Amino acid sequence: MTQTERDKMLAGKLYDASDKELKHQRLEARRKLMAFNAEQDEKKRSSMLKAWFGTTGEHIFMETGFVCDYGNNIHVGENFYANFNQTFFYYLSSLSRHLMNTILSSVIQIWKLFYFGLKFSVKSVYKSNTLC
Repeated sequence: MTQTERDKMLAGKLYDASDKELKHQRLEARRKLMAFNAEQDEKKRSSMLKAWFGTTGEHIFMETGFVCDYGNNIHVGENFYANFNQTFFYYLSSLSRHLMNTILSSVIQIWKLFYFGLKFSVKSVYKSNTLC
């Protein structure tokens, strides 16, 4: 069976980012980002994330200023809190293990990048404080 470009991306393989499905998902993510970042009601923002992200806990909160590539492969757990100006470019669901009972302070960037099939990550931008 032939892998889709999305399957390749999620597996950390070289993929074509100009793929029609991936383009559509990025455009949909941009629409959701605009709506999320314009929403003033905190409960509505949490509901938007729960409908959009791959999985979430019941109690999640994120301030505005959020940026991501697709969003549907972000997995956060219970008691997730993210302050202003978060950037998530992460293609693997293993991030979910790090984002349970977590507070992310302002201006956090989480990246997992793939370049010509070689995996590398920018770990210095990941900073979190676990809830007590």
